[in-house]
Amino acid sequence: MEASALREIANRVDDRERLDIVYKEILYPMLEKYAERTKSTEMRITDNQYERKITDKLIALYPKGSRPTNPYGVPTLQDLIETDMKPYLESKGFNVIIWSPKYSVEIAW
Repeated sequence: MEASALREIANRVDDRERLDIVYKEILYPMLEKYAERTKSTEMRITDNQYERKITDKLIALYPKGSRPTNPYGVPTLQDLIETDMKPYLESKGFNVIIWSPKYSVEIAW
């Protein structure tokens, strides 16, 4: 148990860079477009929003088995927001609401 906790700490350095990429290249542009189009202050996200470019980007960033929390495949945008990105986004001032794990996640600003 202690060794796995240390592995998680060691992996967070790399994950921060990946999370920055996901945020800057995928999530923020998506939120910005949504806010402009809908004039809403929240967005619900499921899976990869059915966008192949998101799936391709996440496959490049997280090769199969690269995340201890998801060793059998690559994470979805929703999965990342529910787990690793939740504190990351909250530190940026967003509220993250998880709707029954694996159903959807909502980001509010």
